[in-house]
Amino acid sequence: MNSSDSLPLAVVIGNAVRSLSASGTDDDHAAELMHRLVDAACACIPHTDMCGVTVELNGAPFAAATSSATVSAIDLEQYDADSGPCLHAAREGETVLVDCVAGDDRWPEFGTTARAAGIAAMMCTPVRVGDRTIGSLTLFAHTPHSFDDLDRQVLSTLVGAVSDALERDDRHRDLSSTVDGLREAMAHRAPIEQAKGILMALRGIDDAAAFEVLSTESQRTNRRLRDIAREFVASVTDVAPAEMTGARPA
Repeated sequence: MNSSDSLPLAVVIGNAVRSLSASGTDDDHAAELMHRLVDAACACIPHTDMCGVTVELNGAPFAAATSSATVSAIDLEQYDADSGPCLHAAREGETVLVDCVAGDDRWPEFGTTARAAGIAAMMCTPVRVGDRTIGSLTLFAHTPHSFDDLDRQVLSTLVGAVSDALERDDRHRDLSSTVDGLREAMAHRAPIEQAKGILMALRGIDDAAAFEVLSTESQRTNRRLRDIAREFVASVTDVAPAEMTGARPA
């Protein structure tokens, strides 16, 4: 059970919005922001079984964050066909509801992968930076007709917090650079995730607190967060074998 399950939904949503709004503005923070958005949507919107973020600019979509490999497969089907609800939300700037069981005439080639995974309903909403749409957030549910207008409002609130954070970054550089930086940061996520996992285990802290430790050190030393994470993982890995086996240095 998620630790947020015992909290009132309004508190969960409020905590999620504050976390999203407080994110930093460099590439690694933007990538973390997308993952926090996925986690927040899954935690705040009932009946959501999976979630994913697609980012697209100039016709080149990519998965910025997913809660499951299943989401990646469903998204890839859309990318390959250059058609589907998550791309529609990103390109048209409108929220769409999808009945995966009955199929949808708007995207006749879409749905095979989703149905095979047991997905019955989806809701896709655009992610904006200023007056431009750069992608979409999609919720997936195994139960038909899972999403309603209240879910749409909650999703809009969460995405709005992300949009504000990304817009802060966009003031410092053009939107294409922001998206390119996000794409590159996604390719360098592994050391950050490893470092967070180690910190969580060693200090008994949660994911957000572990990221804050890395972020604080990054700011203190004025170095990229991914480099801080990579060096930390390497330092722990170097001493772990001796500690695990009880061996002592000669």
